[in-house]
Amino acid sequence: MFTGDESIRFTSNAPVSVVYDQIEDALSSLGDAEVDNRGDIDIIPRRSFNNGLTEIKIGGTVRQRGGKYILTVDYSCGLSTTGLVILIVGALFLLAGVLVLLAPMLAKDNVAKAVRRALRNLD
Repeated sequence: MFTGDESIRFTSNAPVSVVYDQIEDALSSLGDAEVDNRGDIDIIPRRSFNNGLTEIKIGGTVRQRGGKYILTVDYSCGLSTTGLVILIVGALFLLAGVLVLLAPMLAKDNVAKAVRRALRNLD
């Protein structure tokens, strides 16, 4: 539903495994972060990001070329099942509210016809 990404470039002469550990430590404020051997990042978001209405997904990649690294973190914030149900029910109530407005409009037409007939009877 709502997505974003952030990237950073940095250099390091440390072994790749050490850099991956440093990245995991840096991303730990987002949740339980893990970088696999291919440089794919999986983050289980910390609980404070989630609530009953949203579902948060965070991941990313780290690519290395000659001691230069590009770290990209992607995130998405969408509706949870509960949020989706509330959206659908709310939309139905909104639709019902709009349909309720049609009742007076239809009644107006009937009343207008009746008034015209009544006035014609005076002629």
